[in-house]
Amino acid sequence: KEKRVERRNAIKKMKREMSNLEPAIEKLKAKAVKLQEELDNSPAEGWTVLAELTEKIQGINDEIDEKEMRWLELAEELETEEAEE
Repeated sequence: KEKRVERRNAIKKMKREMSNLEPAIEKLKAKAVKLQEELDNSPAEGWTVLAELTEKIQGINDEIDEKEMRWLELAEELETEEAEE
């Protein structure tokens, strides 16, 4: 019985983390779009500004990839845990 309670708590924790990841990913995607628009609308800027914007966008995209990967890992773990119950 104790193990079952432990498993349920783990499932709740995973679901909570997944639900926190989703809005974080959406915020990052919106930020990336905004920076991309800024990049697209600033062709007269110097190359250093363009390089800086490109670097920021890449950093955000890397963070999105990380969070999406974590979400997928959690989804798999959750599926396994729920199947065992």
